[in-house]
Amino acid sequence: TESGLSYDKYLQLYQEKVDLYNRLNKSDVHVTVNIFATLAFDGVWALALALNNSGLNLSDYRHGKPDMTAVLRQHMYQLEFEGVSGPMKFDRDTGFVFRSANIFQVANASEILVAYVGEADVFRNISSALFISDSFNNTTTTVKTPIAAIFSLVTLTLFVLIFAAHVATMVYRSYHSLKASSVRLNHLIYFGCYIFICGTLLYEIYKAVPQISDKAAGSICHSLWAWLFPISCTLIFGTITARTWRLYQIFINYLDPRPVSNLMLSMFVFTLLFFDVVIGSVWTAID
Repeated sequence: TESGLSYDKYLQLYQEKVDLYNRLNKSDVHVTVNIFATLAFDGVWALALALNNSGLNLSDYRHGKPDMTAVLRQHMYQLEFEGVSGPMKFDRDTGFVFRSANIFQVANASEILVAYVGEADVFRNISSALFISDSFNNTTTTVKTPIAAIFSLVTLTLFVLIFAAHVATMVYRSYHSLKASSVRLNHLIYFGCYIFICGTLLYEIYKAVPQISDKAAGSICHSLWAWLFPISCTLIFGTITARTWRLYQIFINYLDPRPVSNLMLSMFVFTLLFFDVVIGSVWTAID
């Protein structure tokens, strides 16, 4: 290397300095080896080499002298040497030092190597979990894992089956068995199923595409799912509970039947929805 130090030798000297500092420092805070230290070391060497090649004197530098900065920049672009962190060569367009890198997808406390970035901005796709565009600088990443695809397909299939059952309920609503099950209340159950499926798809989008998690779209998907899930459960299980309660009233008062209308049961479900909205509003406002 230009500094005469190999990576292992540099790391050994760096570790010795860190250990010495920790022994002399009496506080409870201990310094650890920083993974970016090699880049800082090579950066100082690059600045020193550019200054040496330019013939400028560092004592002549003054803040606000762009001419000296421009000369140093031009000489740094001409540098190409081996540093302790790897080859050092600055890109003229971005000013960055290009490094090869592995791209990992982290999920459920495990990581999967999905792509490798090599020389000349070339991507080598390793796993089908990640699809990357041809341009390195304008990379658009779409993650569609097989599990997410299967889960989405199953969810859409359930949506079609529930919709078919809903249509059949409306078409054959005059049948005695459907009348006994309260067709109007069945609509609430079906609407709850639709909302549940929509919330599930939103949650899948939020979990399957990591880059939206840090954007407004990710926050919207997550918030909508947190709203839709309890509302759908209330519509489904609240309606079933109300209908069960009506059957209970019929059986215990069979000698003196008391009418329990669909409107009364609907009001019970809407009361539960009101509490969902109140809790969701407080949660959204606070969190």
